[in-house]
Amino acid sequence: MKLSKNDIIFTGISLVVIITLIFLLYDNINYRQRSSADAQAIGTVTYKHHRVKRKFMDRFIWEKVTPLTPVYLFDSVMTFKESDAIIRLASGAQIALDPETLVEIDFIDDKIGFNLEHGGFQSQNSGTELTIRTGDNTKIILGKGESRISQRNGEMMIAVQKGKASVIRNNQKIQTVDQNEVLTKNKEGGWSSQKFSYSLKSPGNNGVHYLPEDQGKKEVRFSWTGNPRYLLLSSNPSMKSPNVHTVENQSQISLNLPPGVWYWITSSEKFYKIDPKIQISPIGSFIIKKEKKIEVFQPANNTVFVQSGKGKKVSFSWKNTDDVELYHFVLSRNPDFSHPVYQTDTSNTSLLLSDLPDGRYYWRASEKKRHSATSGKDTASKSSHSYSFILRKPEPGEKDGQIINESPVESEKEEEDKGEKNKVELLYPPKEEPLFSAESISFRWVKNPKAAFYSVTIKNDRGKTIKNIKTRNNFINNYRIPESSSAGNEKIMVVIEAKDKTGKTISTSRRQYTILTLQPPSEKSITVSLRKPE
Repeated sequence: MKLSKNDIIFTGISLVVIITLIFLLYDNINYRQRSSADAQAIGTVTYKHHRVKRKFMDRFIWEKVTPLTPVYLFDSVMTFKESDAIIRLASGAQIALDPETLVEIDFIDDKIGFNLEHGGFQSQNSGTELTIRTGDNTKIILGKGESRISQRNGEMMIAVQKGKASVIRNNQKIQTVDQNEVLTKNKEGGWSSQKFSYSLKSPGNNGVHYLPEDQGKKEVRFSWTGNPRYLLLSSNPSMKSPNVHTVENQSQISLNLPPGVWYWITSSEKFYKIDPKIQISPIGSFIIKKEKKIEVFQPANNTVFVQSGKGKKVSFSWKNTDDVELYHFVLSRNPDFSHPVYQTDTSNTSLLLSDLPDGRYYWRASEKKRHSATSGKDTASKSSHSYSFILRKPEPGEKDGQIINESPVESEKEEEDKGEKNKVELLYPPKEEPLFSAESISFRWVKNPKAAFYSVTIKNDRGKTIKNIKTRNNFINNYRIPESSSAGNEKIMVVIEAKDKTGKTISTSRRQYTILTLQPPSEKSITVSLRKPE
């Protein structure tokens, strides 16, 4: 088929347009890499839960957000259903986005603020005034304090828990919202205000309750001031279709709830409505999130690294776990991690530590928790298992760089569960492994359910008792070998006796250890190499 002149011109123009669009898309994808050197971050996404995306200024592509992601002027951040995120500006302002919310960081009245396109957020402002501009060009100026702002389906709500807010239209102040007051605008544009009759105490706003992975619900304790008749609980930030709990003449209640983002108020009625005839509290929010068990790849528990020289290296790696944004890595000389040698928060799933002195180490990688709903502090998961390894010089017949005693990855708790319940058996340190006098030494043994207490006797290689300890626990932490018995490579005998209430011995365990004299490590001497997630 022969093409006409018009067909050829049209085809040529179409190809030019397609090539131009492909070039613009490619240029847009690489825009940040070219301009990041000139752009200056004005804040950080400090936390995200589930699906959160951001769009860099003048870009077409929405990209995934990770914790500690920097944000720039004119960035847009969007949360999806059952998701939330916290944005903290360098000025001291912080906003916690509700699910299904879109905001843009903008320059408003010569100050950095937010355009709220739709959705809502809880703000905490400890710095200068923060300006919020809504879709109808209303400006809300927030002073220091805490507020909740939402804009959905043509309606707006401004609730101030602490501080004060001003509402401006057409460069004129139309309303001031005082502390413990809420201001609303209906679809017709009418404004109404109301004082809060009740206040919420716990759970704290935007806090997180962590649920063990093997459990389906988390017990959450609610408390408030005043005497409301009902507690309303909903997964919708507009408090639609709430679960209603009667709480009259009570000041607290505990409820078992599944994972998710939750909103709650106390009210004189079984529904949520801004009405002077109805007594209400501000809206509170919190998250219930399942803890994630971190699967460890290396080093396996009780691995022995045989290395000579000073620059000894150990590689750590663990599985990339869904919905875990940050990992908390800790390396310690003692199993209770009370004195870490090195610790860090990272989004990577592996790292390499160099220049480690000889000795026994304990390590774990756990989920880095966002601030708890009760303490308000960032914590690391304490439910994660810990693992140990040894660094030492080659002995006769061993090769430099050899790895020995490497077994399938089992944590200390998993090994302990294998012990016979009615016997006293030393678990740690493992048998025939050297101890190091320069560091505190910890001992742990299988708990005997019939024992009232334990007698721990430590003898030198001449049979002389150098320490006797009685304890109700099945462990001794931070025991240091006396200097007089630790010169050179000596041996000690550790005897654990389980005693009943009369002092009669039920079971006995003995184990001999070699004591090596080494210099303790310092965190400053350790070299760290982070590796990107696989």
